[in-house]
Amino acid sequence: FLLRLHDVLRSKLGIRSVARDNCLDVLQDGFIFRVSLVSDLEVEKRTLLVTDAKTAQPVYPREVLERNVIYPLHVSAVKAVSARYPAYASSVRLLVSWLDGHCFSGCLSHEALELIVASVFTDPDVGHSPTSPTSGLRAALRRLAEFDWEGSPLIVDPAKELNAAEHVLVQEKFQEARTKR
Repeated sequence: FLLRLHDVLRSKLGIRSVARDNCLDVLQDGFIFRVSLVSDLEVEKRTLLVTDAKTAQPVYPREVLERNVIYPLHVSAVKAVSARYPAYASSVRLLVSWLDGHCFSGCLSHEALELIVASVFTDPDVGHSPTSPTSGLRAALRRLAEFDWEGSPLIVDPAKELNAAEHVLVQEKFQEARTKR
């Protein structure tokens, strides 16, 4: 389907695009848009119907959960932060560019960088959120350098939906995962 869409965009509309194995990158006016189509039927076909012996619930492969549950939630959270804080998106781009310029571009995923920058806007160290892209970059670099990555999880809660008990549960799960290493 993506190959057909690629052909139609090129032949009928004169729009350049690059077909990938699970998405289509559309190049228009200096911007790149990624088109990814997922249907419930595809999720069902790609799902291994393995059931958990204790709960009798289906167990979905990690790839299916990430692509169809976690990634859409991530995109929604990033959109919300971007709408609330005008300097957020530019701060993410500056951080990505800074890391690339210092040969760290492959160390963290783009999604992780978005969450780190979101954390400095939604839970700032200095009491107020950054108001410009450069102050967002400085705050994100400070967070990267000074945060206790080994000892505590970075909890990003843009909508402030987690209560104190849920924060404690996240901390406990983090510590449990750390002790298993």
